[in-house]
Amino acid sequence: MDWPIAEVARMPGMTARTLRHYDEVGLLPPARIGADGHRYYEEPQLLRLQQILVLRALGSGPEVGRILAEQIDEVDALCGHHRRLLAERDRIDALAGTVSRTIAELEQSRKDGTPMTAINRPENLFEGIQPSQ
Repeated sequence: MDWPIAEVARMPGMTARTLRHYDEVGLLPPARIGADGHRYYEEPQLLRLQQILVLRALGSGPEVGRILAEQIDEVDALCGHHRRLLAERDRIDALAGTVSRTIAELEQSRKDGTPMTAINRPENLFEGIQPSQ
């Protein structure tokens, strides 16, 4: 089965123009171009588009083409993406927990006039924060 460019663009919420750009730069050529000049995509292109979008979400930006060119096995590549996504989720969960605890302590401090307990251990204010990012 194949899907026209407009339908493929709609799936992840992007524009057809972006898909045409991906074709122009060699990231995602369509499976075929119809007699009418419209681009059509099949399952392998949809899987590649998923990888492109995941890599971009992981911050790979300009290196997406190189990363995709180096990949041989799709399952291995997806497993690597999955590991990175889980690590990012864990980092965000830790950061969200830190912010949540700080909010709760600030609210309690305002309510009863006592100092925040996190200030007794200030390193707790920075759990999950990675300045290098």
